Amino acid sequence: MKFLVCQKMIGEGCDYTIGCGMTFDYIDAPSIKKAIDIAIFPPDADGENILEGEHELEEVLIIPAKHILTVDIEKILAEINAETEAEHKKEYEDREKAELKRLQSKYDK
Repeated sequence: MKFLVCQKMIGEGCDYTIGCGMTFDYIDAPSIKKAIDIAIFPPDADGENILEGEHELEEVLIIPAKHILTVDIEKILAEINAETEAEHKKEYEDREKAELKRLQSKYDK
């Protein structure tokens, strides 16, 4: 199974405004228990625990990837723009029709 893991180090890292004390990554694990083990005690290339001393964790969030929703921002913006353009076009046509009606009533006398 795939899991999204957010690890937050104790403290704010180098600057609380940029979140350098946080990491986000996907991990593969056969179970949530194994995902917890990997997230809390991630091994380095030599199999040693890399989170020691100043890099100790304050909080770990683990979310099964099946619950992650990917949002297509470009598609949503295109839909919003198309709806807005259609609304503007209808408003323009309504104004034009009102003007046409006004002019016809003015000159049909």
